[in-house]
Amino acid sequence: MVFELPPEMGDFWGLTARLLSSWMLLYPELHYRFRFFPFSRYFRKEPEILADAPYRLEPDRALPFLVLIKDAHRFPVTVRRIAVQGVRGGQRIEKTFEVEEHVETPIWHRSLLVQVPPEFRGEEMDFDVIVTIEQSGRTKTIHNDNLPGLSHRPLTVFLAEESQPALEGWFAGDLHYHTDYTSDQVEFGAPLEATVEASRAMGLNFVAATDHSYDLDDREDDCLARDADLSKWTKSRKEIRRLNETMEGLFTVLAGEEVTCSNAEGRNVHLLVLGDERFHDGSGDGAERWLQTDSEYSIVDLLDRKSANAIAIAAHPCDPAPILEKRLILRGRWEIEDWMNDVTGFQILNGLDDAAFREGLRRWSAELLKGRRVFIYAGNDAHGNFNRFRQVKLPMVTLHEKNQHQRLGWARTFVWLGRSAFSESSVLEALRQGRAVITTGPMAELVVENERGVVYRSGDVVEGRDCTARCRIRSSKETGFLTAGRLMGGGERSEVVLREFRLKGGEYSCDQWWSVSDGLQYIRLEVETSNNLCAFTNPVWFPGPRIQQTMPD
Repeated sequence: MVFELPPEMGDFWGLTARLLSSWMLLYPELHYRFRFFPFSRYFRKEPEILADAPYRLEPDRALPFLVLIKDAHRFPVTVRRIAVQGVRGGQRIEKTFEVEEHVETPIWHRSLLVQVPPEFRGEEMDFDVIVTIEQSGRTKTIHNDNLPGLSHRPLTVFLAEESQPALEGWFAGDLHYHTDYTSDQVEFGAPLEATVEASRAMGLNFVAATDHSYDLDDREDDCLARDADLSKWTKSRKEIRRLNETMEGLFTVLAGEEVTCSNAEGRNVHLLVLGDERFHDGSGDGAERWLQTDSEYSIVDLLDRKSANAIAIAAHPCDPAPILEKRLILRGRWEIEDWMNDVTGFQILNGLDDAAFREGLRRWSAELLKGRRVFIYAGNDAHGNFNRFRQVKLPMVTLHEKNQHQRLGWARTFVWLGRSAFSESSVLEALRQGRAVITTGPMAELVVENERGVVYRSGDVVEGRDCTARCRIRSSKETGFLTAGRLMGGGERSEVVLREFRLKGGEYSCDQWWSVSDGLQYIRLEVETSNNLCAFTNPVWFPGPRIQQTMPD
């Protein structure tokens, strides 16, 4: 979900830089055109209209559909009705909502709930969202979106008959997500209220609102002008607090920011800062000023500047910067030297189990073997995008779309709260302590108990001589049968497989006995399923004298 600002706003060169950088950012917009060369094949004298829905639905929940209209203040419309039609084979679900509302605001949205009968559960279903509008006396029907050149095909939703794999005391969320406070001449995200509704419907317990630093400091009426009063930032914090008070104990939004800062080579990278009441400038890759690509802070500066209790997570550290972004806005990635900085951890899983994720695992393992206690986290970097990612392919010429890419809630971070009350502060504390598991489907838990019966979990340092490591793994029909599990141990020079599981079922548990001696610094657990989904725990550490296996299975 992405789009633009009126062409009269901002100088020509600043907008040119932003547009050219979007060539690789791939977020579509309809209305921006160069002031002195107003060519665009996909420009339309109507607002952007699109529908969205969670990619999956938990059992016993109604399915929320988001209908969003952007830029109706420039091209007013009247929404007559919205119809939702679900089709699977010869079966149908149909519901019509009479709206009859004139829309002439910059952004308008409506969430619509559709009940799903039990007989439709357990499989995917296609939903066609048909929006009937009237503009200048003409009636038009729109199927799913009005973005030129796209398929307008139905939204596909998996209607789950069982909840996603989870274990008692664990809560799941998305740690990298952009709301409509990320809004400029290139892109925008979804409203927070609609995001919360979609998140709960798909089984999440929390979401981190990590909007861009170079958007949060803008004037609300001019994205190229900095607001010294930080009105957008302040407004976002107030809305997050209001939602959290409303949803107390049920769901929480983590107040965050994705800050642009410079790496060891002077290139722009991103750092997620969570739980900080202080705003941090970061405009290096915002393209708001022509040829101005210097960030206000380096990674080191920002880590020194943030509040003591704030969490700092390297955002998608191994994702490569495309060539145009490297040249035009000096984008880079986290280099080896940058990994040595004192961050809380690394968001190595960014929506896809891809080459960047696997490189992130290797780099994280190398840091662990150096004796560092750093953690891994997962998010999706979705800009709205509950179901489908609509994108720019060639600026001013073509758009395209993708499924299964940067969708809210696909890659998740579980946090262990145990008996702690569920809240924004308790989730942040669990993240800070590394009591977290990352997953694209299955759930894995690693617990160590010493000879006195004291229990330790991911992120903890064990005290004791004789230890039992307990592995617990859970999957489902939706996420696939468990095919492999590995209990990994890190020594002074390398990681080794301490125990390997070959699994064929949906749930597995085992114990492993240990006694203290020279050997390993930490243990961690990783699993895979038949659907090519995976989960990784953060480590449990052993101080001083280390451990080695002394008893076979």
